[in-house]
Amino acid sequence: MRIGNRVLTGAACVALVGALSACGTTTATTTTIAGTTLTIYSSLPLQGPESAEATSVLDAERLALAQAGTKIGRDTIDFVSLNDANTAGWSPKLIAANSRTVIKRKNAVAYIGEIDPNASAQSIPITNADDLLQVSPYDTAIGLTQASKAVPQSPDFYYQSRSSYGRTFGRVVPSDASQAKAQLKEMSSLGVKKLFIVQDGKPYGDAIALAVEHDASGYGITASAPVRSSAGLAQKIAASGADALFYGGVASPPAAADQLFNGAVAADPQLKLFGPGGLYSGPFAAQLSPGAQRATYLSEPGFTPHDLPAAGRAFVTAFKAAYHQTPWTQAIFGYAAMQAVLAALHGAASPNIRSEDVAAFFETTPRTSAGSALGPYAIDKDGDTSLAPYIFSRVKAGKLVAFKG
Repeated sequence: MRIGNRVLTGAACVALVGALSACGTTTATTTTIAGTTLTIYSSLPLQGPESAEATSVLDAERLALAQAGTKIGRDTIDFVSLNDANTAGWSPKLIAANSRTVIKRKNAVAYIGEIDPNASAQSIPITNADDLLQVSPYDTAIGLTQASKAVPQSPDFYYQSRSSYGRTFGRVVPSDASQAKAQLKEMSSLGVKKLFIVQDGKPYGDAIALAVEHDASGYGITASAPVRSSAGLAQKIAASGADALFYGGVASPPAAADQLFNGAVAADPQLKLFGPGGLYSGPFAAQLSPGAQRATYLSEPGFTPHDLPAAGRAFVTAFKAAYHQTPWTQAIFGYAAMQAVLAALHGAASPNIRSEDVAAFFETTPRTSAGSALGPYAIDKDGDTSLAPYIFSRVKAGKLVAFKG
């Protein structure tokens, strides 16, 4: 995840994966919620190194609900926050436990999920098994919604109950398929012609590395097949004649990505270095050598202040008034995720029927999302948004500084 990002100046029933729930009234295709309280759950890394940005996302979700009101017809909306991290960071076990907790709750209607790359892979099979709408504010991993060679049988692998419920997951942040194109567009504008691609061997990093390779020719760039990071790779990159390096991966384990960037630019001082949102972190930037800092270009989904739509500017103003601080970059996506869930509940024929809530979310159009802080957008059949806002930053004095949005 992007640790230390810039702020944005801005009687319960039990269900197992693959089994149908007995919550309320269940058929082969739907779950009906009993009672007049509908509960939305949030799962975020509220402890550990990402706690500040996750708390900002949570505050934004709460703000969106407070502004919209807690009534849908005769039903009352309740909101419950869950932590998915320990002191080391987000935990697959905690995410799975959170999602299992949610599907045990008979009044659950939506799960606003994870913000770390590919973290939703832990929760989607569980929420899908119980026909529960899941919306991620900031998980960009390609394989969650689209096929990727990095994840065999993706995305259907995550939807083990799709024969009963279809897709139940979507996101308001653009996927890394869009980020790959944004990266290549930036490379092209900087005169990159030959690109060396490195991947970290994990689903998130491998998928975006493959997407960059696949799309490179469309931007006039010749790209290598992705290779795993290894000792001595810096000399191989220099010998390849590439004028840029793209690294598909995250800023952990500590120092792995930094060592690659530092070694690569030491071997070839003219090399440009590119990385996606998984590298967009303060600790990563701080460990770069002076030469690597001068050569590095990083992207992440988001808006610079002057790129915000009117509703986004209103969000920032309201957030500052409510919490007396500036929201982190990710927070606007948390706000938009809550807006999207509430719009789905309002638009559903019966908000207490889970399948209706899922269907309403997948029917999101620019008209129904006109008030979104992100600007109007549509959700496609895969659960992906039509919007693709990105920030590009350089590293100066060990800190990330945006130069383009």
